[in-house]
Amino acid sequence: MSVCLRVSPHPAAVWVESAGPWLRAHGADWREKRAVLAPNAAWIAALKGAAIEERLPILGVEWYTPGRWRALAMGTLPGPARRIALREDLHLLLELAANSLPDNPLARAYGVDPAPFQELLDALENAGWNADVLPDPAARELAWTAAKLRMQAGRLTSAAADGVLNQAAAAGTLPLLGRRLLVVGFSPRDWPLSVLLESAVAAYADCELVFDVAQNVVESGQATAAWIGMWEEKTGVLADYLEAPLDTPAPFASLATEFDEPINASVHSKKVAPRLKTSPILCLAENLQSEADLVAAQALAFLRESENARVGVVVGSAGSPLAREVAARFAALGCPHHDATGYLPGREKAQALFEAWLDWQEDGRLAGLIEWVRTAGRLGLLPEGSARNVEKSLREAARALLTDDPAVLAAWLNVASNSSLEVRAFLADWPRLPESASWDDFLQKILVVSEKLRWPDPLEMLEQRSGDWREKLIAPALRSAVLRWVRAVTRVPGRTRDALGREPWARLQIVDAASAAAQTWTHLVLGGLQHGEWPVDDQDSPLFDDAQAQKLNHQAIRQGSHGEGHWTVTPGRGLLLTSVDHRRLDRANFARLLALPTTGLALTACVADPADGRRARLSEYYWAVARTVLGRLPTEEDWVTLAKLSGKRLEIFSGILSKSSSTPLRDEICAAPGPEQTAHAFCTRRDPTKSFDEFSFSLRKPPAEPLRLSCKAWDEALKRPGAAWFKYLLRAEPRWNPAEDDTTRMSIGLWAHEWVRPGPANASKSFLLPNMETWRKFSAQAAKEARTSAETAFSAVGRKLPESWLDARSSAARLAEQWIDALGGMPDWPHALTEINLPAGLCCALPSVRELVPLSGRMDLVLFPKGVVFAEGKLRGVNAWLFDFKTGGDDELSMKRLAKGQGLQLALYARALLALGADAVSLTLLNAEAKPESQLSSRELDAPELAQFWQLLADFAVRGVWGEFCDLEDEHASPGDYPSATLPIAVEILLHKWELTHPKS
Repeated sequence: MSVCLRVSPHPAAVWVESAGPWLRAHGADWREKRAVLAPNAAWIAALKGAAIEERLPILGVEWYTPGRWRALAMGTLPGPARRIALREDLHLLLELAANSLPDNPLARAYGVDPAPFQELLDALENAGWNADVLPDPAARELAWTAAKLRMQAGRLTSAAADGVLNQAAAAGTLPLLGRRLLVVGFSPRDWPLSVLLESAVAAYADCELVFDVAQNVVESGQATAAWIGMWEEKTGVLADYLEAPLDTPAPFASLATEFDEPINASVHSKKVAPRLKTSPILCLAENLQSEADLVAAQALAFLRESENARVGVVVGSAGSPLAREVAARFAALGCPHHDATGYLPGREKAQALFEAWLDWQEDGRLAGLIEWVRTAGRLGLLPEGSARNVEKSLREAARALLTDDPAVLAAWLNVASNSSLEVRAFLADWPRLPESASWDDFLQKILVVSEKLRWPDPLEMLEQRSGDWREKLIAPALRSAVLRWVRAVTRVPGRTRDALGREPWARLQIVDAASAAAQTWTHLVLGGLQHGEWPVDDQDSPLFDDAQAQKLNHQAIRQGSHGEGHWTVTPGRGLLLTSVDHRRLDRANFARLLALPTTGLALTACVADPADGRRARLSEYYWAVARTVLGRLPTEEDWVTLAKLSGKRLEIFSGILSKSSSTPLRDEICAAPGPEQTAHAFCTRRDPTKSFDEFSFSLRKPPAEPLRLSCKAWDEALKRPGAAWFKYLLRAEPRWNPAEDDTTRMSIGLWAHEWVRPGPANASKSFLLPNMETWRKFSAQAAKEARTSAETAFSAVGRKLPESWLDARSSAARLAEQWIDALGGMPDWPHALTEINLPAGLCCALPSVRELVPLSGRMDLVLFPKGVVFAEGKLRGVNAWLFDFKTGGDDELSMKRLAKGQGLQLALYARALLALGADAVSLTLLNAEAKPESQLSSRELDAPELAQFWQLLADFAVRGVWGEFCDLEDEHASPGDYPSATLPIAVEILLHKWELTHPKS
């Protein structure tokens, strides 16, 4: 076996001196097996693209990534097949192990999210260590318990599989997989793959290793030196260092010198940075969208500089939101490109339903069930009307029981007389899985759900992935663990991209920072240079920090056979990369990216964090480059100037592209102006010289008929007109969120209203009030029935009635008794109507207003001196006393408060009773402390000081012109709910517009 070992910091050197000659010499020899092993698809695509460009024969060459090669090699070993546990399998086994250790504190912590702990175990195993090196005994116990389950299930970790291959190679039982192997692109970051690479070298007769080692940092670190030294020790040959071809231009290579200083020193260094002969383009955008516009425009401008231009847009990581935004712009502009990062694809209807069901199963509370009901209605599993009914019933049940436990709610609805069959059927069809069960029981139930949702994809997948290892797990499995495993294995695999973004050899590429170093470029745009992405933040494990990793590394590293300065590692060991190692490698890679483009370089960042819009910290890399360009440390004024210049650059680019493009470009994609109406609306909303219009809380023209709202809605409209506009006219309000609902307070009010009711609700004729003793018995019986119903529901699931429910019930009963005591001794008003709806189509006259205003609503209690029929014209000659029950500490009614809009709901009910024929109406707002005395009379509603108040309400109803005067930014006020797209406007502007719109109010 012959081995050639080479090291290169530049992709051009890799191609010119190694990969190109290797393919030229061996690519056409179809008689021998040839293979190329690379760390990722980016390296493979770059090599294939270069080969195609030079017309080199590559037909029959096998191209492998580490995972694919491992699967191939494991399949060639003699004996029974060895199965490798995938990531989700390891997480499941770790959760099962945690469940078996109830007294282990770490088990409780990592049982919920096993990923961080599993990553730590993987890192240790890849470096040749086991859990015994963990200082915490609880961590060791959890790790060994999970390992036992894994062995019991007959699964190997990837590191264990690599060890098996290495042992087979040493024993001579690993067969030759081919004649020649080219290993290219692996770097000191790939310490975890060193055992796999050693096995790969042994599986071919002739092997050429070309490692990717950036050399831009003076102190490259022991991890890099040991990586090279280890392979020199293993192969017995010294590494041949390749240099970039002499004719390869590198106009920005001098920027890399800024990164030759120790980490964190160059940005704040006081020494004068040298001016550059060729400076990169620096851009600073306001937000993510503006940065995407700049990146797309700059990349296309680079592309048009030369027919041979090869432009790369480089982002910090594959999950960068900037990559998705830029790819969308390229697709909209009709530009073929390769979107190497891609994006997660949309879900099919059945898959979306399945994942929503998993969400509900994992959440297990009312909020999760409500989301499942809404998804079922939105995606057609349940008719939308039925979905609304189910949600309404669940809301009523939650208020009756003061719990968010779906099992208790379902038990209550099963016996409640007012619950519909569709609600019961839905809850019966989609029960929650048990907390623990055998693996087969869980799997069968999940497969039944999958079939009901008509999603056949996971059926075969679940059976295949579970295989026979589930039979070896004797202990019951936890629902949470099984559901997380099912979600992971049924997730849509891989990423996708737009049709125009599927051109792997296009001249325009979107790649992440690690993949960009595999290719040669004429131009590069390095985007998203915010702190946290360049470089990515690394955090120590709380169980194993950098100091402990360095201690193990010190034990593993030793001097090589070539003497002092030659470092290698003890056989069977590797190095654990610390956060300092990762940052050093990131820094070196970034410096190399600066030197790669042969013609043009641009760097972009944005001042707003893409995640939440808050001000972002610029990357230290961006600072370092800006310092070198300016020749001094940048100031805040420099950043402001750069942002302004970037905005002008974007305007210039949009004009250039629209004139010079030969492809179907749309310059509005680059400049991103909105429709004309959007700009007009934005301006008019903020113009204090213009009244409210159709863009702000008003109808364009008056309605054909006056607006009909309930008395309660009109009350809200005059207090918070903007919020009421969205809620009652546009029907835009936040969806019910059980987690944020003050259920107890609302239930106390509802119960008290219901238990104080002295007779039938919404009757057409008045009834005689019972005497106080009988009234109290009615109230006590209603409260008793509520308790019995609640106790039955809780006992159905093995729970006692909570003390919190009993406390709320006592508060409501006490409030009802206080109201009864206040109303019981009124012999002059013996007849009553309770919870009575205003007649449909009722229109009322308001004082000093010509137009009739339609009203609707439900009154709590109306007393009469004699029996009446509740209909228009039937109340003539009768006085009425209107009561409104309030559970809070609302003040009594008064003219002063009414003039401010407080108590309008009751005043409108009084006007409605007058419209029905009543001679006079007394008004009382009855709280727990108020006495049964008239607080206002209907005659007082005609007072001149209320004229403007009534006219404003009529304008709302007849003209449809509302407005807003609330300060939406006042943290101490309650302006109501507004859609997220409604931007706050200064209250001074709103008040000016209000005076123009309603000059008499």
